[in-house]
Amino acid sequence: MISFLLFVLNYATKVTLFFYMQIKNDVFFDICVNL
Repeated sequence: MISFLLFVLNYATKVTLFFYMQIKNDVFFDICVNL
C-alpha cells in the first residue's frame, strides 16, 4: 500500500512538472514573439 502511494505521488509530481514546463515555455515563447 505504501509503495502504491509513493508511485501515485511520484507520477503526480511528474505530470505536474510536465504541465508546468509546457505552460512556462508557452508564456516565454509569447513574450519572445511580442518583443
